[in-house]
Amino acid sequence: MLPFYRQALDSQLLCSRAYLHNLQSLFERDQVNGLIELHLREDHQIVLAYTRGELAGAFRLRQQQSLPLQPEQVTADWGAEEVPARTVNLPVAGVRAALQALEWYPPQQQDEIPSTQVEKYIENSQAQGDNGLLRIQSPSADGFMLLWRGAPVSSEVIFSTRSGFSDSPPAVRMIQDQPSETWKISFYPAREETPTYQVLLLRMGVVTWVEKHLGFYQQFVGQKLLLSLVQDLNMLSRQKRWGIQLVGTVLIDQRLRSNAEEGAPVYHAMLQALTRQVVQVIGTRFAQQLLSESLSALGEPEQNALNMQGLTISSIV
Repeated sequence: MLPFYRQALDSQLLCSRAYLHNLQSLFERDQVNGLIELHLREDHQIVLAYTRGELAGAFRLRQQQSLPLQPEQVTADWGAEEVPARTVNLPVAGVRAALQALEWYPPQQQDEIPSTQVEKYIENSQAQGDNGLLRIQSPSADGFMLLWRGAPVSSEVIFSTRSGFSDSPPAVRMIQDQPSETWKISFYPAREETPTYQVLLLRMGVVTWVEKHLGFYQQFVGQKLLLSLVQDLNMLSRQKRWGIQLVGTVLIDQRLRSNAEEGAPVYHAMLQALTRQVVQVIGTRFAQQLLSESLSALGEPEQNALNMQGLTISSIV
């Protein structure tokens, strides 16, 4: 499974228990988003994931299992020896995808295919309609693509390449540059009992609701008023430090939420602000109608996740 994002700039070193403590202090001081990978033995690794300098998750990989650890358990099976370690700084999306892979490990399916068949493989995966994570690896790229109801989620794509990180699938460009490469593809089905899935379910409910709602809104008022709304909401998000950005009708959550309860107040405030602006243009009754129509386009699991966190039409209008 390791390393993650093998083309990314990293630091490889020998690490003792004492030096690990220093590394963790540096991550905290510099508010790093990234990973620390520890290779205790050939079949025993530990991964520490950080966001903004805080430990977001720790996992032990051993015997085809990924087990979550409490912070005090990280060095429990570690003697005085130094072990190989790797640190890598990542975008938030990179940490998020790594945590999903660790919680949803092991993969259900692994294949090695010629680069010319990658796009077809992804299309076939979409046809299955599953929720899960595709990890795509080659000498040229290594990263993840989230599938939700079989469709790739554009805001949940992250790859390391030789020229840096990319938030778009590299398949077409890489195939053109390296048509003879073999690609390894692994599929991790989303595990509903995990914290990352519960956070994802709420996020996808909000993302889909907003995208549908703003799509309807744009149809009635046009592109100019939509762009004005997007600019105002993005400015408010920066002022309030919500960690949310709208790109057209697509909402991107730029923060790693540790659980659904952490994200709910931010999403609620954003939805209220969005609705206020819509009401000013088209009125309360029409705004409620658009919200209802867009909400009905969501699947039952997403609607239930929104209701559980109080994200209802009556609470935001």
